[in-house]
Amino acid sequence: MYEAQITRDDPGCIVILIDQSYSMSDPFGGDLQQTKSKSELLSNATNRSLHELAICCTREDGVQDYFDIGVIGYKASSSGVPEVGPVFSSETLIERNIVPLSDICANPKRVEDRKKREDDGAGGLVETSLKFPIWFDPIAEGGTPMCEALRLVHSIIEGWVKDHPRSYPPIVRNFTDGKSGDGDPSEYAEAIKDVTTSDGNVLLFNLHLPSQAGLPIIYPNNEGNLPDEDARLLFNMSSIMPPQMVKSAKKYDYPVQPDSKGFIFNADIDAINLFNKLWMVQWNSYHGTIVTLR
Repeated sequence: MYEAQITRDDPGCIVILIDQSYSMSDPFGGDLQQTKSKSELLSNATNRSLHELAICCTREDGVQDYFDIGVIGYKASSSGVPEVGPVFSSETLIERNIVPLSDICANPKRVEDRKKREDDGAGGLVETSLKFPIWFDPIAEGGTPMCEALRLVHSIIEGWVKDHPRSYPPIVRNFTDGKSGDGDPSEYAEAIKDVTTSDGNVLLFNLHLPSQAGLPIIYPNNEGNLPDEDARLLFNMSSIMPPQMVKSAKKYDYPVQPDSKGFIFNADIDAINLFNKLWMVQWNSYHGTIVTLR
């Protein structure tokens, strides 16, 4: 299980769920000195991970469609009506729930020039410029219709799996800073995890973004150290990590266990970056191979 090769004939599928509720406008980790909100940091991290995945899947003749990608935002209007759907806003991508990677790469909303400091080889730092594609911008307004978001994702992946029954199972990643505003999402999470390809069940991972400072709890295998009901709910909604991902996480010196779940509570920036790395294409020996591409 969880050993299928990801190829252009049998691509992988990644669905990213982005909490866009009003509380995502709060400073990350409750730090009032933090210049970026949770929504800004998350959009930066997600745009970066899409760009890095495109680079990993680039060959001499361009970006190869090893993956189909969905990025779904969820929030509620001022009257409480759920607003759930794709976050892409370029004309080619708008209202598309699942998009081949090459289409995403070819249609960013814009490309920004950003500065980066690098080692100059002489003990100092030099500032360089790089191109940074943006596919969506941060939004933070209204409530948190997590049930409706998971319901939509179930519909999306159920259709995708029918067309790709032999593929590596889809990976769903839910980024949120709080509790569901439209009921208990457990049954919708279970419905997602019940969808299967011939290689295993769909994987649902959850990452909690903090509103207050605190140490992250990364890939736990039990709920004993989780502080409240909402954290325990997200833990229980999450899938057990496949062995290859556990192996990869250990390379980053995280104390993961064979039954660790794909859940992070009180994530810091490093934990968010790790969360992104483990689902990306991981050919090289440093990350540990999850899939073999051809």
